Amino acid sequence: MISIKSKLSTFPGSLCDWQASQDGHWGWFVCIRHEEQDSVLEEIQAEVKLEIMNSSIASVSRMEIDNWLRTFFADFHWKMHARLRKTELREKGLSLFFGAIFDSEIHFVQFGRLFCAVTKGKKLVQQGRAWKNNRAQSLAELNLFGLSEGDIKVKPQRLLIEDNEKMLVIPSQIANRIVEQGVEVSSLVPVVEAFSSQENAQWLILENQPRLRSGKKRKFSRVQISSFFLLLLTFLAILYMAFGNRACDVLLRKASVKAGSTKISTSLKVDPDILKYWESVVNAPLRTIELANGWTTDLEYPVTAAPAFDQNNIYIASGNRLTAFGKRNRDMVWDRTFPSKIESLHQTKYGLMLNLADHQIVGLSNEGKVAWADTLKSDILPNTPVTSIELTNREDPRIDGSVTVIPLEKGLSALDSQRGTLLSEITFTNQVQSISEYDQYDSCFYVVVENAVICVIVKVVNR
Repeated sequence: MISIKSKLSTFPGSLCDWQASQDGHWGWFVCIRHEEQDSVLEEIQAEVKLEIMNSSIASVSRMEIDNWLRTFFADFHWKMHARLRKTELREKGLSLFFGAIFDSEIHFVQFGRLFCAVTKGKKLVQQGRAWKNNRAQSLAELNLFGLSEGDIKVKPQRLLIEDNEKMLVIPSQIANRIVEQGVEVSSLVPVVEAFSSQENAQWLILENQPRLRSGKKRKFSRVQISSFFLLLLTFLAILYMAFGNRACDVLLRKASVKAGSTKISTSLKVDPDILKYWESVVNAPLRTIELANGWTTDLEYPVTAAPAFDQNNIYIASGNRLTAFGKRNRDMVWDRTFPSKIESLHQTKYGLMLNLADHQIVGLSNEGKVAWADTLKSDILPNTPVTSIELTNREDPRIDGSVTVIPLEKGLSALDSQRGTLLSEITFTNQVQSISEYDQYDSCFYVVVENAVICVIVKVVNR
């Protein structure tokens, strides 16, 4: 992981700044320099930094970075050219070094008097623009950022920093001293830091520090993982067969066989209350069920047909108006009117089907667009808005037997269809006008009570 080993910038002539992700895999850094000591440089450096931070650099991938560097700095050059022309600086151009970090790779561009090198073993290898004879180069050859009145030359370059290697960004004054003194890599950092007292001193040293590696973890093969899950499923099946309701069923069946009839013999000395409890447990469609109020939505108009629904929306009819509401937030999705009253709604796997009062039958998509329309010869029988609904394993896999939901005048009741035992009941303030079919996606009913729709959730505890 590349990290900052050492850095220094001197106000107002130079600036070093950076930004990185929390995991250290990605980041960028910028070094800006001008040989003069004018306070206007502070504003210019801040503008460069903000331009980079407000750019799209954070969303640029490794494959796109070179093209992004060319485009961004070629365009930004003209903006900085206009800005520098308005100043009283003698040299109207900046030395700039920008690098984008992707793990151990650095893609960079450089302008002016900032140079770069990388340590390779015991050698310091120069990268990018050559250091040699930089003192004798003209302003055009230096390629200062924002100076040229024409398009600037932008040449992105790539570096791979290996573990424990360092990357050095320094101005020409320090670079020339290092070349003249022949500094060894082992003493590079203290030698560079010795220039801190120099006027307008600046440097940035990055180092690729190896990540700490934890001990090697044992990896299981696919065969071992598959065998483990098969054994686990077998074990769970054995537990279910041993301790589930089937064990009670087997016990009662054995008792019936010993008694010689379908009834339990009194010679077994089984308590009648216990026997009655066992029989109710074995034959009950579920252990517990509760009808609970999920949410209530008040409407500004009367509902004239039982609601319909699909996986995402609820459809409410009022006269000749049909409105779709989102299930999650109950916000209106779309609204549509028809020539005559909507008598009933029915959801099919191809969309919503509407029965209208004038013998019309219309098919709608989930977006409310008419898919087809036809006219019937006879009147359509009106749907009964309130009717009992049977729930079995087909409607809800949590139910083993059969549960009947019966609409009351001001509520709903859930009964065991085999015995007629009351399992649960919910009461409303106002009279029930209609009830939808069972919503298998969300395990609920949609009940119309005056000008409101109530979502009644069916909470089931499996055996």
